Amino acid sequence: DDGLGVLAAAEGGLEFKNCSTGGLTVNAALDASGAEGKRTTVLPGGNETTLAGGTTGGEAKALDLAVAGSTLKLTGGKTFDIASLNVLSNDATLAESTLVVDGANVRASGTNELYVGYTRAFKTASDRVFARMVVTNALWCHTSVTNKSFPQRGSGVDYYADSALCVGGRSVGVLEVRDGGVITNRLIAGGSFQTYGDPALGLVRVVGGELATLGANGDNYQDSTVIGWRSYGAGSVCLERGRFVSLGTANVGVYGHGTFHQTGGTALFRCNVNTQGSGYLRLGGSNTGSGFYSLLGGTAIVSNQIGMAYTYSGDATCQIAVDGEDALFDNVNKRVLMNPNVYNGSKSRATVGLRRGTFRCAGFYANSQYPTKDRSVWTNGIGAVVFNGGTLRLGDSGKDVFKCDCVNDAYGVDAYVCEGGATVDTDGKTGNFSTRPFAGATGSGVASVDLAEPLENVLSVPQVIITGDGTGAVAVVEYDADAKRVSGVRIVTPGSGYTSATAKICHSQNSVVKSGVPCTLGQNGAGQDFTKKGEGDFTFMAENTYGGKTILEGGTLVLGVPNALPATTTIVPRGGVIEATADNFPA
Repeated sequence: DDGLGVLAAAEGGLEFKNCSTGGLTVNAALDASGAEGKRTTVLPGGNETTLAGGTTGGEAKALDLAVAGSTLKLTGGKTFDIASLNVLSNDATLAESTLVVDGANVRASGTNELYVGYTRAFKTASDRVFARMVVTNALWCHTSVTNKSFPQRGSGVDYYADSALCVGGRSVGVLEVRDGGVITNRLIAGGSFQTYGDPALGLVRVVGGELATLGANGDNYQDSTVIGWRSYGAGSVCLERGRFVSLGTANVGVYGHGTFHQTGGTALFRCNVNTQGSGYLRLGGSNTGSGFYSLLGGTAIVSNQIGMAYTYSGDATCQIAVDGEDALFDNVNKRVLMNPNVYNGSKSRATVGLRRGTFRCAGFYANSQYPTKDRSVWTNGIGAVVFNGGTLRLGDSGKDVFKCDCVNDAYGVDAYVCEGGATVDTDGKTGNFSTRPFAGATGSGVASVDLAEPLENVLSVPQVIITGDGTGAVAVVEYDADAKRVSGVRIVTPGSGYTSATAKICHSQNSVVKSGVPCTLGQNGAGQDFTKKGEGDFTFMAENTYGGKTILEGGTLVLGVPNALPATTTIVPRGGVIEATADNFPA
């Protein structure tokens, strides 16, 4: 009760467990004064336990929290110092494990890992456990200024060293930030290297407030955000409101399978001045890793390079989908590195699909992250920017917007124009050009992915992977995180050249929600307008084949080669001019 002072641990440590038949509230402060390794351990038992008195011992006397099959609440407007956290269960018969931080501050400092949904026993689809942590009207601070190198491969360590908040490791973990803030050096969602059973699933929801990953001091510790860790880990971030801030490198599906699903709020991928090479966003990578970013609302700002399909082996799949009226994906003045031509003959796919909203960058660049290797073996990849509406706003001058630095020119970055058309906004920039054509989508595209009924009990945001004999179909799920339901699939871009297609709804290759979903095809050909807007100039250096009108809404469109304009196009002047030599101007 209030006023009874401190519940203190002796030198031998104290295990505090709720054995009552109902809920229990502790208003006294906890002083974990045990020796090193013998601190106070709080075990809520099978009932709800509320701690409202905070702690008094500081960092040296922090608590160990273990929540298994019950609920633990930290509240009361006080501060809690914790040394370790494990929200999990090794017993599949126990109920969901939940930690709620509501109206309290938590300090978790030191070189440690905190776990939400982690067990060292392998879990299969039938016995994986479910753990949840909810932060509302509170501040959770988990940082360390120390610097450690990555653990050696094969060392038996399946997480990074140093301060990390791990959500979903060989189990199912959910972190919800509803207000206030969560600060950590590193966030890992969905991590496991198990070789059988369903993989780990980690879901991070930001519904309000802010989640920030800081990285650390030193060039050996760049990855502040890892969504999908190891080849059997599947993680996702669902940003609905508030802010998600990553101050190191953010890896989405580089080591495993990751999805960043943004319907609102602001995502900031910024540089940490103490970390070399930070501010990157990397999608898809090693060992067939898949990385998907869906921007359906809000703003995403990446201050350094976006890398798609970062791999030298394995068939990586990655995509960026932009489909929101006011959505802005802003890579400022950088070029997006699409790395489809990977080493060892792998077949990676990197696709950007635009339907509504704006993508700002200096263009797209097909190359390899291993330039010293024999470029003759960079084959079989696909890089595509597919327009079905939306705007590409150029962020720099003097760039080849679809640059290809590959021996085999057939494997560069292709641009397709679907029914919604393509808009290029030069935004006052000059000297930009395209050596690849804006090609009209031909044949059939994917008009719909035909789910017979909603998909229930989907614990994390899944990906939509469309396979077929065409190119450039991009789709995203309509996902309700509260209901754990996929209500449908939204087509962002239908793509080009399909005669058949099916879809797979999955967290990863080893965690499939539904496979073999039929797709309905629709004929391409209508629309396909190209619009040049904004001050500045843009030069066609290829023979374009888009099937619609050429609309001028500002600046100068330069025809740099003969047949730069499609023979069937109609020029619609709404401001701006066309510039061409006599040889290049259409008859």
